[in-house]
Amino acid sequence: MEMIKQLSVFVVEDDNFFSELIQDFLKENKALKVSGFSSAESCLEKLDENPDIIVLDYYLDKENPAAMNGLDALKEIRRISPNTKVIMLSAQHSLNTAAELLNIGAFDYVIKNNNAIRVLDKIMKKAIA
Repeated sequence: MEMIKQLSVFVVEDDNFFSELIQDFLKENKALKVSGFSSAESCLEKLDENPDIIVLDYYLDKENPAAMNGLDALKEIRRISPNTKVIMLSAQHSLNTAAELLNIGAFDYVIKNNNAIRVLDKIMKKAIA
């Protein structure tokens, strides 16, 4: 019997409730190996594990105002691991912010609202395909 390789997904979110919500949702898919991080810095330390997909929050300063934000983390991920697909999360509804992130190399952009999990589900299916 052939073993199917699990895809590695990092969730980088400093809001514990939202992080758990996303991770629990993603873990329902047995083809995904999900790891959670509360800061960009902790995610970047593990980037050598070559995640296939990173779900990255835009604002990561809930606990530490000096923390690296999602924009800077995206730039660093693009530099170190250009093939990793990065899905940005943000409560911002700014088209300019979304366009900037997509231009830098984000795979897609999800607005944190009541539809976020449903939208993330569609984007994950696209990213996995």
